[in-house]
Amino acid sequence: MPRDDHERTFADRLLQSPTEPAFESPDHYVWGADVVRGPDGRYHLFAARWPHDAGPFNDAWGTDSEIVRATADTPVGPFSLAETVVEPWAHNPEILRIEDRYVLYYLGPGWEVHVLVAEQPTGPWTHHETGIGAPANPAAAVRDDGTIVLIIKQADDELGRRYDCYLAEEIAGPYELANEQVFSPAPTGPTEDMTIWNAGGFFHLVSNWGPKADFSATEGFHALSRDGVEWQVPERADAFSLEVEYDDGSVTDFGDGGSLERVKVYAPGGTATHMYRAVAPEGKGGATPASNTWSMVTPLRRPLSVEIETAGADPGGIDLDADEAMRVSVSHPEISPDRIDAGSLRAGAVDAVNDGRGARPTAVAATDAGLTLRVPTTDLGFEATSIDYLLKVVGEAVGGEFLSGHERVEIA
Repeated sequence: MPRDDHERTFADRLLQSPTEPAFESPDHYVWGADVVRGPDGRYHLFAARWPHDAGPFNDAWGTDSEIVRATADTPVGPFSLAETVVEPWAHNPEILRIEDRYVLYYLGPGWEVHVLVAEQPTGPWTHHETGIGAPANPAAAVRDDGTIVLIIKQADDELGRRYDCYLAEEIAGPYELANEQVFSPAPTGPTEDMTIWNAGGFFHLVSNWGPKADFSATEGFHALSRDGVEWQVPERADAFSLEVEYDDGSVTDFGDGGSLERVKVYAPGGTATHMYRAVAPEGKGGATPASNTWSMVTPLRRPLSVEIETAGADPGGIDLDADEAMRVSVSHPEISPDRIDAGSLRAGAVDAVNDGRGARPTAVAATDAGLTLRVPTTDLGFEATSIDYLLKVVGEAVGGEFLSGHERVEIA
C-alpha cells in the first residue's frame, strides 16, 4: 500500500526493459527512434543512423545521418531493417499518424524541420518544408480540434537551449510560433530530447535533462498541458532515471559514463505503452564501433481509466469550498475490479498525489467494470495552478502492482 509520504510519479510506470535491443544496425551508430503501427498490424520504427567509418560519433551525425525504417510484430521488437527513408542528411525522426496519413518530422537540409507525408508507413512520401530552423528535436501531437502542436528545440543565449511551440492547421503548414518558452516554471538550465502525446484532450511530455533544468531529481522529467502550448512541470516530476532494470534481473547504471537519450513514447489512442531511448554505454563522446549504440525499449504500466461521474452538488465543476463528495469511477484494462486494492487509492491534484497526499475514498462500490469512489473535495489539494486542472488517481493492485490514471476536471 502506498505510504502517505511516498511520491508517485511517471517513473513508477516504467517496467523492466528487454536485454535485447529494440533496434541495432551492424556497422552503424543508431541514435533515436520513434514507432507507429501500420495498417498491416505491424510496427514500424523510424531511426537515425550513420556508418561507423564516417568519423567520430559526435561529428559524423551532423553530416552522415540518415533515417531508416525497421519493422516488428510487436512494439518491443526486435525490429528488422526494411529500408532507408531519407538519405543523408537527416536526423531526429518523429513519426505519428494524423487521421489516415503518416507524418514524419525530421531535421534535414538547411538545419530546418522537414515533413514527409504518406498514406502508408512504407510511403511513397510527399515532402514539405516548415521553414523552421532548429538545432534539433522536433516533437509533435494533434489536438482534439485537429490543430498540430510542434515543439522545437532552439538555441538560447541565456539557457543554452529552450523549446518553442508552433501550431498549424494543416500538415504542410504554415506553422505559426505560439510560445517561445513552453515551461512553467521556467527552467534554470537547458532541456533536451522531448516527446509529447495527447491523452484524451490533456497532453503529456517527457524529456531529458531534468536536473539541468531543475525540474526533477532524475534524468527524465514529466510535464503536463491543457493545450500543448503552455506546459506546467509538477513539483515532483520524475519520469525516468539513468539506471535501467532488465527483464533478466540485471541492472545497468548509464549515469556511470554512459548516455541514455532521445526519449520517445509510443501512445496509441493516447495511452502510453512503450518508451524508446538511445543508448551509448560508453557515452556519446566515447562511442566506438566496439561499444556501438542502439535503441532500447521500456514497456510502461497501463494506466487506470478515470471518469468523474459527479462533482459534488455541481456536475459542471468541483466546488472546492463545499463540504461535498465527488464520485469517480476507476477501471483497468488488464486488472479485474476485485484485484484493485481499494484501501490504497488516493485522488487529487497532481502535486498533492505525487507528494503522497490527496483524498482517500470515504466509500467504494464495485461495478462490473471497476470501482466507484466517493472522494471528499476538501482533501483533493487543488491550488490555483494545479495543472489547470487535472485529477490524478493512484493505488495498487493486490500483490503490489502500481496503478495510476488522470482525468480533466473543471473547478466551479
